[in-house]
Amino acid sequence: MSSEAVEALKEEIWRRAREKADKILSQARNEAERILRNARAEAETLLKNRIEPEKLLIRRRIIGRAVMDGRRLLILAKNDLINEVFSRAV
Repeated sequence: MSSEAVEALKEEIWRRAREKADKILSQARNEAERILRNARAEAETLLKNRIEPEKLLIRRRIIGRAVMDGRRLLILAKNDLINEVFSRAV
């Protein structure tokens, strides 16, 4: 085998190796992107499942506090009205 033939064979081997490496790298990138998409979707679902009950609980607390504040204000207003009536009566 001549030196030129050996060099050509060597170049062909390198070319095929680069093609194979590029293909493997491309497949690995695609797989990594797929895994990342799936992980993000799963994380989003888990977060949504965890946040939703907390959101409802916080909402209930806010509404409950508002109702209690409303009742307190109503009682204070009634108390002021009663005091006003008593002061006028006396």
